[in-house]
Formats: sequence, structure tokens, C-alpha cells
Amino acid sequence: MGRGLFGTLATAALLLGGVGAAHAQSYVLVDGTTAGATVDGEISAGEYGASLQGINSGFGDVIGQESVLGVESDTSGRVTFGLRSVASLNDVVVIYLDTEPSDGFETTLGFNDTEDTHRRAISGTDGGGVAPIFFADGFGADYAIAFGRGYAGLWKLVQDGSHQHVADLTMLPTSGSGTRIELAFDLADVGLAPGDSFDFVVTLINPDEVYRSDELMGVSAGAAHAGEQGQIPIALGPDDYATFTSTAAPEPISTGAIAFIGLESQQGTLAFVALTNIVGQTIYFANAATDAAGQINGTALYATWQSGSVPAGTVVTFSNLESTPTTTHGTLTAPGFDVYNDGVSIIAFQASSPDLEASDRVVLAGIETLPGRVSPAALGLATDVTFVSVGTAAVPVVEARYAGRRSGESAFADYLPVANNGASWVTLDTPGPAFEAFDTTAFVLGDLCGDGFITGSESCEPATPGVDEATCDSDCTAVSCGDGHENAAAGEACDDGGDSPRC
Repeated sequence: MGRGLFGTLATAALLLGGVGAAHAQSYVLVDGTTAGATVDGEISAGEYGASLQGINSGFGDVIGQESVLGVESDTSGRVTFGLRSVASLNDVVVIYLDTEPSDGFETTLGFNDTEDTHRRAISGTDGGGVAPIFFADGFGADYAIAFGRGYAGLWKLVQDGSHQHVADLTMLPTSGSGTRIELAFDLADVGLAPGDSFDFVVTLINPDEVYRSDELMGVSAGAAHAGEQGQIPIALGPDDYATFTSTAAPEPISTGAIAFIGLESQQGTLAFVALTNIVGQTIYFANAATDAAGQINGTALYATWQSGSVPAGTVVTFSNLESTPTTTHGTLTAPGFDVYNDGVSIIAFQASSPDLEASDRVVLAGIETLPGRVSPAALGLATDVTFVSVGTAAVPVVEARYAGRRSGESAFADYLPVANNGASWVTLDTPGPAFEAFDTTAFVLGDLCGDGFITGSESCEPATPGVDEATCDSDCTAVSCGDGHENAAAGEACDDGGDSPRC
């Protein structure tokens, strides 16, 4: 498998995201996101983080000089193509994939599978006429995706025989026509994993007449081939192909990856802080009571959160869990999720399915507002470390919020015993006035002057952040003559750090 070099391309991104780097050789596209794209036939602004343009316009610019192909992947290894064309697709687009280093076919000559429309398009022949393409040096085609005319599929290429059908692909619109087409395939189907790279080149052909367009994608913007249509052989230049690097699978997270910092049962509000970078994760939240063995007592209700990318220290809030759930980060689904009770317990976990009793579960954190609803140890949690219990057996609470510090630690994991200490929480045992949104101030490493908590090197905290007071400078240091900080509230008329004509 060949590799290209980075360069620049001055072009409008249209409705797609950033445009890939074009240079004297090929395009290099790197997926720096985790969410992936949605195959719905609509190409939304920012949906595709990497894209490229084609060359020429022999078929009216279906994959040509003003058309754009977006490429996006997700952490599961699903790769999506989104084609925004100038002209409607009436023929068949073929994407040749090079996935195996030092292997693959250098040309379509030798392909003779003509069994159906899409196989003829891949082979570039109907058994009589031939419209060959010779790939770039360093490119060997191993697989091909063909789409259009109501179908999209993936094949492993075979010379002197039938191409091996690998998968039917989801494509919208299903007609495979129009100027907005999306389709997706799985990296596993071509022997790759999330984070792997593949090379590709895109062609357009009328398989009925074996007439190939001069429109191409993945080749250098300065490549020729204009007018090389029909059955004129197309020979691609050195490194005339694109390289796409997919997004890698997320790093695993473990117990203590999050800590709850708020739970309110009347409106259905839940808040937690990420204590590690959470990227591309699925986390389930169960409203359930458990016995001493960690098994569910009664019925469990589940919510599913897809994280997206959440940096450590970020506070995430779920709202309206009783009706139309929303989240400040990622995406949330919570059908039937109910926290409208005096005394609930919420368990955050990961598993192959939303089942707190799943054998592969990893419990991340927990909270209860009625002591005794959960056996933390049986879930792999420790009270005051990865599990917080608030309220009393006699008086369950309807609202609980963490009121402690969010600064002063040298590692985010060090906040676990701080945030999970019930003594750092304030609670309401009866519905109060209008609910006040949970504090979304991020947790930070080191000291944070002005947050109301004296930590680390701080000597004091002024009552009003950034304002001097009689015993405390605005920078959270004690008043001291000669420190270079003139504090009028402390009676200093001057302070330039030492004796001087002025002071």
C-alpha cells in the first residue's frame, strides 16, 4: 500500500468539513473525530471531517472538478462516504480500495466478471469492450465498492473469475441517484480495524456501454486525463490515489472514570464529572436497587449515553429525564427512565448491553439518595471513593448536589474521595423552590484562586474573587508589605516590592 505526502488545497469546503490535503501526488485524509456520519441521504454541515474534490467533468461533473466526496469513520470501524455532486448520478461509481500492503491488482485488465451491472462496472468490461484503468505505482486494488442504480455493494477482487461478494451496503437514497448520496462499509469486512489506513481511487462508468468517464477522485488536482473517456485506457500517475486514516478505537475506561455531583428527582436531572478523557464511549445508567450479591431488586430502568469527546474535568448534565431527555455533551436516550422518587440509586456502567447484571459489566460510579438501596462492594465500588450515599434511612432526599472544591488536586483521580464524600454535599428532603441548575464549573488541576477554597499554595481566598480585602490580596496570598502588591483595603498606600523614592 502506497502513502502520500501532505500539501495544500485552496477550495471551498461546501457543506462538508475540512478538505483533505492535495499535493503533487495524492490526497491524505485523516479522521480526527469519533462520532462518524449518519447515512440518511443528507450531508450536513460539519458531518464529514475529511473530504476531497475530483477532476474533469465528462459526465457532467458527478465525481468531477466541482463535486466533493466526504469520508468519515467512527470508533466501531464504520466508514461512511458522502458524495455531493454537481450532476445527478445515473451510472455506477466504483471505489477501488487498497487495503493490503504489497498486494492487489495494478490494473482492471484481467477482470472478466460480467455477471451483473455492478460487477461489469468493477471489471470495466462486458465481455467484449474494455475500458481499462491502470492504477498508480504503489497502489494495488484489493476490494471495490460499486454503487448507483439502486444498489451498493462491496467485493473482494478476483482476476479471471467472479469477484467475491462481501457485503450489501446501506445507501441513501436507495435509488443511488441524485446529487447527495451516502453509503457506509465496515473496516472489518476488508480486514482492517479502527485506526487503520487504506488507499482508494474513485472512477465513474456506464457499465452498459463500457464507457468510462474522465472524472476521477483521489488523484492529483494537477493530473491530466481530460477527454480520456469511453474505452480509452486511463493510466494514473505516480501516487495518484488518496489515503484515509480512520479514527482509532477508544481507550478503555474503568471504575472511577466519572463521579456523580448532582441528582434531582423532581425535574429529572443528573450531573457527573469526567475524571479521565472520555472519547467514543457508551455508558449506561441504571436506576436500580441491588442486593448483597449485586443482583437487581425489582425492575431496573436504563439510559444510554454516547459520550463523543469529553475532556477530563468536564461536568456533564442530563436534564428532563422524565420527559424529553437532553444532555450537555454527547447524545442521550432514556426511554422510560424515571428518577421521580424519594430515594433513588443510579449506577453508571459499561457492558455489551444495557443490563446491570451482564457478566461483562464494568461499574464506573454510583449514587444513592436513600442509604441501603445498593450494595456498593458487590458492584466493585467503594463508599466515599467511587460511590456516594446521601440522605438518611429515615429521610430520603429529593435533591442532592456536591458543594465541595473543584481545584487543588494534582491528578483528576484524586477528586474521587473528594466528590464522593457525602459530607461535601447539600441536600433537600422536600421539594424546594424552583430548581437551580447544577454548577457546571469544570474541575481543574492545581489551585484556582477565587473559587472559594484555600488549596495548595494559597494562603487565603477573598470573599469576592479578584478583589483585595483587609487580610487577603486578590491573588490569594496574605497581605505583606514588600510583596509588590498594593492593597488599599489593607491600608497600604504603596508597595513596589522594596524601598524606593516612591515607597
